[in-house]
Amino acid sequence: MKICFFLLLLPLLTTLLAQPPIVPGLDKGLSDGMAGQVLRSELSCGSCHAGIERKQAPSLRGIASRLQRDYLLAYITDPHTLKLGTTMPDLLGQMDKTERGETAQALLDYLTTSDDRPVEFTPLDPEAITRGQKLYNTIGCVACHNPEGKNLSDSPPLVGLPDKYSLTSLTEFLKDPLKTRPAGRMPHLNLTHWEASDLANYLLREQKPFKKAVFPTQPNREKGASHFKKLGCAQCHDPAQAKAGFAKTFSQINWQADKCSQTEYGLSETQDKQLRASTQQTAKRTNEEQIQFHMAQLNCYACHSRNEIGGPATERNEYFTTNNLNLGEQARIPPHLTGVGSKLTDFALKRALLQGEKYRPYLHTRMPRFGSENITPLLELFPETDLSQPLEISRNDDEQVASKTG
Repeated sequence: MKICFFLLLLPLLTTLLAQPPIVPGLDKGLSDGMAGQVLRSELSCGSCHAGIERKQAPSLRGIASRLQRDYLLAYITDPHTLKLGTTMPDLLGQMDKTERGETAQALLDYLTTSDDRPVEFTPLDPEAITRGQKLYNTIGCVACHNPEGKNLSDSPPLVGLPDKYSLTSLTEFLKDPLKTRPAGRMPHLNLTHWEASDLANYLLREQKPFKKAVFPTQPNREKGASHFKKLGCAQCHDPAQAKAGFAKTFSQINWQADKCSQTEYGLSETQDKQLRASTQQTAKRTNEEQIQFHMAQLNCYACHSRNEIGGPATERNEYFTTNNLNLGEQARIPPHLTGVGSKLTDFALKRALLQGEKYRPYLHTRMPRFGSENITPLLELFPETDLSQPLEISRNDDEQVASKTG
């Protein structure tokens, strides 16, 4: 009943609530061309349009046993209304209400396998909610997401989580986000099981008891499988089924006639401008431009700066805290990465970037893990770029500081 009422309101809700995709990090001082290259990666344009990078889309394996069924159906039906700022395209947007509902149902049936078990409600723990709130505000969650009570334009929204997860499924996700979201935008924060549980309790603090979903005994998987390929879902979510030449190459897109970016993604004028600018940058990226791309792609700029690009936003600055106020700003703000490839050994870089090693234990913000495939380019680019530049060693009070001269 809830979904039927939702479908009746779709046209009105889409008009009132839909907003462009939210991709944090694009406003950190990047050129339009570079911002466009990061944006097209985050929108996974390369999954359909050959010739550019493609983002690894979330894994759909076992999704029906991770998320609430009503939420999944509503999200497939109209992702932009249910999750404001999502980078998921609205593939059913050109269908009428009846066709949209039937197609979404068939897709959900296809995604539900015989091994799936519907999520069940678990009561929340008030004390865990309190502990989770402290974790959320200190370990780095608010470097990307909204601080409590604030609504920042570059924050991927966390609304609707109580309708999406169960306590168990959200806890398992937070323990290892890279398992289902391998692209690294949601990194591994090195949480223990109980930390993940506390954080999940906090994020679901408004959840009410819900009934266990009933999976269909005869799901329409065959029809759903056909939609999955025809609509292009497989292009992002199942590379094994992806079709070569599914769409024009990125360089062949006619921005006046081809409306994919507007009808399916709802891009803002700025984002459309950035994508267009990215098509003009045909020269091979320099090493420093490669570093910019990967740091923006993983949103490293939310915490770190490099060559005066990035660093904590003013609205989030207060959430970077420390247990040693005597050390000043360096005790609470993650270090800048200008020249980092010439400051740290290969071993130290690998420990930090691959394993989340924390070299400044007084920082409350944690160094996350982004997955070896996502972080390897930076492991190679930092030393190669920074060691080729001369260093100027100077003395600042009692601290030795290395800074670039070039």
